[in-house]
Amino acid sequence: MDTSDRQIAETGRNRELGLIPAMVMAVVATLSGAGVSFAPLYERIWGGMMLHPNCPAIGRMTYYLSGQATDDYGACVTSPLWFMTVTALSVVAILCLTVAGVQGFSRHRLCSVFSVLIAAVAVAIILVLSANTKIVTLWAMYAVTWLVHAIVTSYLSNGWIRIARLLFVWQIGVMPVFVTEYSVSDEVNFSGGATIACGLGLAAYALVQCASLTIDSQNNSNRITPERSGIRATSLHDLFHTISINASAIRNCSVPVALFWSGITFFTYSYNTGRHTDFCPALSATDNAGLVAYCIGHEALGLLTVVLCVLPLFSLLSAITAITLAARNANNGGNAANADGSRNSAAVCYLLLATALSATAFVIAFTLA
Repeated sequence: MDTSDRQIAETGRNRELGLIPAMVMAVVATLSGAGVSFAPLYERIWGGMMLHPNCPAIGRMTYYLSGQATDDYGACVTSPLWFMTVTALSVVAILCLTVAGVQGFSRHRLCSVFSVLIAAVAVAIILVLSANTKIVTLWAMYAVTWLVHAIVTSYLSNGWIRIARLLFVWQIGVMPVFVTEYSVSDEVNFSGGATIACGLGLAAYALVQCASLTIDSQNNSNRITPERSGIRATSLHDLFHTISINASAIRNCSVPVALFWSGITFFTYSYNTGRHTDFCPALSATDNAGLVAYCIGHEALGLLTVVLCVLPLFSLLSAITAITLAARNANNGGNAANADGSRNSAAVCYLLLATALSATAFVIAFTLA
């Protein structure tokens, strides 16, 4: 591989694994993991004759390890401040490890080292607040996977780029959900965390395909058509060949988007059955271990129901816009600077917006179910 080929490969790799889209996607997944933890911690704690004391602010797991949770005492009530603190620390740790994993070892090594150190401090604080040692194992798996990704992208040949893409998708779409949900609630809920993690994995895969659409199209166009402004394909065969290449690339982006939106929307509307007349999470407990309800009222509940019904529609519009921009960008074949830059960035932004809107609707529906 000569110098020009290396530069093209490096450029394509950087665009495929762009830092800002990765960070945004990771934040969406992290907040989704925390969001699906709210209902098990505060709303589904009701029921039975058990007493529910407040959880310890430091070392929450010590309540369960000490044997206090008996037939008379059930789950302790997690402080909302504790919940928000662990969620914020998880966001910081996820972002820092994402920065280190995407940048790898080829450049910005000092920044990667500082990012890992900050993430380690955040995870250490989470461990102190939770006292659940299994959290360390989960965070270590997440960090090691980013290390493997950095090795693949920095030292191995371009033949491993598909492995790098899959690792990237796993790290920004799936693992942040599991890591955050377990850090906050000490469990992973199948109907909540696993479902949204699968959906966000599809969205992350579509994001990678959309971001690399221009590069793949441009590289194939270089082999087929002359790279001169205003010159089209010299034969009908070349023209149809170019269209078929772009159609395949667009399909790789649109199919996972369609699967993500349809799946998450299905579960969102399935959870939104409208059975509740109010929403009363137990955000604290009395000195006698009695639950204290904080009801939002019928009007606020109705507003949330309307929001979760409308958000998927806006998500669909954003997804269609993203695919449309990606298709136009691919059809230009990289000949226009605007198509190679702003239009591709706009497609990624709309796809991230669609992902965030659908994830928000799902979390609301899961919480109110």
